[in-house]
Amino acid sequence: MLEQLRQVNGIDPNRDSAEFDLLFENAFDQWVASTASEKCTFFQILHHTCQRYLTDRKPEFINCQSKIMGGEWAFV
Repeated sequence: MLEQLRQVNGIDPNRDSAEFDLLFENAFDQWVASTASEKCTFFQILHHTCQRYLTDRKPEFINCQSKIMGGEWAFV
């Protein structure tokens, strides 16, 4: 469930990579999108969805290009 998502890790914001990690309350998943562009689109939709529907605890987005979240580079 979306409420269990704790962290979205883009792995390396300086390189076009399709790999990323999702950390949930009780699980850690490594993913590979079809393309780096598809990963970026997924992150944008996921970030927007979390901002809109999660009120208490929003996941941390790390090692993601800030254009995904609408700011400068996001290094955490």
